Amino acid sequence: MTEKIIVKERTGKYEELLNNCIEPETFIIDWEKNSNYELSFTAFDDHSLAFSLLTNENHIIADGQEFVIKTSEPTLSGSTYTIDVKATHIGYECTYVRTNESMDGSFGFTPKGLFDYVTKNGQKTGGFTYEIHGDFQPVQFDNMGKCSLKDVLSKITDSWKGSVYTFDNRHIDIWSESEFKKDNGRVIHYYHDTSDVKLSADTTELQNIAMVYPSQKEATKTDDSSDDKTDDSDSSKSKSTDGNTKPDYIFPPFEVRDEDSIARFGEKAGEDINDDKSQNADDAKKSALSQMKSEPAITLTSTYYGDDDFFKGESVLLKVQPLNLDTNVTVVGIKKALLNFEQVKQITFNNTVQTYFDLENSTKNTITNLIDSKISNITNNSNGNNQSNKLWEVGEVK
Repeated sequence: MTEKIIVKERTGKYEELLNNCIEPETFIIDWEKNSNYELSFTAFDDHSLAFSLLTNENHIIADGQEFVIKTSEPTLSGSTYTIDVKATHIGYECTYVRTNESMDGSFGFTPKGLFDYVTKNGQKTGGFTYEIHGDFQPVQFDNMGKCSLKDVLSKITDSWKGSVYTFDNRHIDIWSESEFKKDNGRVIHYYHDTSDVKLSADTTELQNIAMVYPSQKEATKTDDSSDDKTDDSDSSKSKSTDGNTKPDYIFPPFEVRDEDSIARFGEKAGEDINDDKSQNADDAKKSALSQMKSEPAITLTSTYYGDDDFFKGESVLLKVQPLNLDTNVTVVGIKKALLNFEQVKQITFNNTVQTYFDLENSTKNTITNLIDSKISNITNNSNGNNQSNKLWEVGEVK
């Protein structure tokens, strides 16, 4: 059954079936977790109302979702007239739902509280609804200013590790990391279901050591009735032995170290972390460890030849026999050609380091087996004095 693609005038005055003027192989829907949800395609002029409606801010309905045209690029080549269209999911229109108020001071918010702050407790939603899935403990935010619902989504993903937002038209779902993952028992076998698996591990921004600096003590007001006005000392600061003023913190600054990361990748010291929220060293340490990028950024992509659709957050067992790799991954990106069934889906899996560690362990086992094999060859050929099979170890030459 062919998917019906509808183009609709922004106010809903006109809508037409768009399929006849779309070049099927170009119609791509691309979703990436917390990042992107858009469709793109090329249409040719068939002198229809549908083609004429392909202008900015008109809507496309496809795959059960609504998208808003953000770029349309007409091209004339000889007698051929085409338009390249890109449309973003209507969920991103939440950027136009804003509050122009601000709050000075420090306040604890949950995701629900952030939504209520912008929408004035549901009185100004712009037609958007939302639902929270999972447990979210309050987080301190300082001096809340003017912001939009799109800003709220960024605050949520920045403040609650592993959190995810997804759109279903104008409905927004907020997921904790555990709630986002859903195991459907699916297994992908390399060669059978996919012919390519690409794993990218990036340690460019790796950091596993940092100095943590808490907030400073508030200055104590002095008695203005004193006749001596020459004392300009600040009670939030203290004097060092050399007479220089140094900050007086609510607890001493300290160095935080991610020992597991150091054991794997070596010491990677980075920028200081200023923590104005934690009131004790234990909380500051937990916060610092959550902020440091102490593990490599992992991206795993694969094409899929099956007819089944993946869903966002689906947990999949990936089996790659040539690498001796069996690892559980989560779907965080789906790219598919909706009108061309011969084109394969491209799936991006989670960037959890467990995948990296599984591959690392597989590689270590391969290295160990190769070394054992090499040593065995050296032993077997020792009587023949076969120099080419010697295994050299790094050490001091005497």
